[in-house]
Amino acid sequence: MEARARITRNWKITATKPAGGYVPIKADHLLQAWLAYREGTIRLFDWRVWLACHELVARRCCMNRKLQACYSVEELCPLIGSTLPRLRAAIRTLEKAGLLSWEGDRIDFVPTTVERKSADAMRETVQNWQRKVPVPRRVIRFLAGCGRKVMIATVIGHLLRCVYWRDGVCISGGRCKASWIAETFGVDLRNVKSARQELLASGWLTPVSASQTALNRWGLAVVVNLEHTFEAFKKPQRSVTTRRDDMKKRKKINTYPGQGRGYMDFPKVSFANCRTHRVPPKSPPPGQLSTAKSPPPYKNKELPSGSQNQKLGQSRIAGSCGEKRIAPKERDREPDLRNVTVADLTDPRRLDRLFRQAVATGAATDSPSERLRWFAAAERALNLSTQNPCGFFIRLFRQNLWHHITNAQEDAARVKLRQLDNEPAAPRTGAASCTGTTCGPTRISFDKSGRATIQIEPKASRTTISDAPTKPIAA
Repeated sequence: MEARARITRNWKITATKPAGGYVPIKADHLLQAWLAYREGTIRLFDWRVWLACHELVARRCCMNRKLQACYSVEELCPLIGSTLPRLRAAIRTLEKAGLLSWEGDRIDFVPTTVERKSADAMRETVQNWQRKVPVPRRVIRFLAGCGRKVMIATVIGHLLRCVYWRDGVCISGGRCKASWIAETFGVDLRNVKSARQELLASGWLTPVSASQTALNRWGLAVVVNLEHTFEAFKKPQRSVTTRRDDMKKRKKINTYPGQGRGYMDFPKVSFANCRTHRVPPKSPPPGQLSTAKSPPPYKNKELPSGSQNQKLGQSRIAGSCGEKRIAPKERDREPDLRNVTVADLTDPRRLDRLFRQAVATGAATDSPSERLRWFAAAERALNLSTQNPCGFFIRLFRQNLWHHITNAQEDAARVKLRQLDNEPAAPRTGAASCTGTTCGPTRISFDKSGRATIQIEPKASRTTISDAPTKPIAA
């Protein structure tokens, strides 16, 4: 009986019943069966068998009550398209999971009440999950033969949101979001959209125009076709034959007239012109052997010894201590303020002579603090500069960059000054000089006004410059 549908004011369609009949299935039963599949209790094939059992019960809904129903597993073969042992195993799995009770004359669908957080979370996503969904029998047969998980989830999701049974009529129409199906049934969103496009192209779903705001909030508005036959999804069914029938066909085909009874002789078939028969290609011949050889071990044994064409480079840092490699010519040359060398910075005596030249020219003042700065600047140049320590030293001196000198560099300069002053003093330009063996080291003292006093002590007396007060240098 075809459904007589009419359009209501709010674009939804009502009919007395779907074409081909329907089966009222509780929404909670659908959710619990799918949840068992998601948790791994049953397989997708078992879920299809569970749904096909509803079709077996619906076929006997108009049977005389005085008669007794009889269910057989062979009825599931054309619906599922599988073998009998596999179907029997699926029924045992469903009975063990508590979703089905199969007897010879009775099939019950009373799943055990699931009280888990996963079941409660799945029920919260479905409104009116306690209602019965009028599932068309054509849809049941289509889903029982469909092996695509996403397609089954998409169809069930649209049935839960778009098909209702109210006041004795079936109402078709509603809104369903693809993201809701993907989240509720645990499938991929893009595959859900692809499956929905197939259902729209086949005519099972009919879209209704809506605003973009409504699409974003509630999803696509569709109407489910209650008279659809799913012809676009049907595949040619394979005939189920037994092994005995198969052997009879072989005897008829392969038996020649005139042969003895019970004798089967298969004809010799030439596969020369058969497209499926291909001669395996031969592997290419091996390449020619390479004649290149490595030099024998008895040659080139003697390695070159000695250093040839080795020229010394410029002055550079020799280690982490900051020492410089000094050319021999630099040590023999007299220190000159106009041409400062690395030897002048490393030798305290030559550095002190440069300081006396700076005092004589007026570039520096003859004071212990200035002298300490001079030696500390040389220490900083030797420690930090890697290419031109002499230019680095002159820059510190000319631009008065004394505030860059650290305490460690200043302490190292004090040690060098102490060692230099403890040695016998040599005649200096611009300072007190002495000759003879009675001259000792020079002592510099300061009064309260800051004036320096130079005293020459006898050689027997050993005093150091560390006893003299110095002016502090800003760090």
